[in-house]
Amino acid sequence: ALIDVGLKSEGRVPLREFAAPGQKPELTVGDTVEVYVERMEDKNGEAVLSREKARREEAWQQLETAFNESRRVTGTIFGRVKGGFTVDL
Repeated sequence: ALIDVGLKSEGRVPLREFAAPGQKPELTVGDTVEVYVERMEDKNGEAVLSREKARREEAWQQLETAFNESRRVTGTIFGRVKGGFTVDL
């Protein structure tokens, strides 16, 4: 996906980063999305962006808020890792 982040150049994010685990991406031209800017420019002059890092940051903020307020969170297990599971909030 080609993303305009308001810099001198645009950036690209793989479409798979916009999909929920096990689903196809739901993204259309003109959508507003949150991305993480990893670098201002790569060798091609494009911004290096990550939707996945933005989602992780958002999830950590949700978890921190829920913890501080002693609230439960609900998530979907989508993977297994050593010692636990990977959960999408």
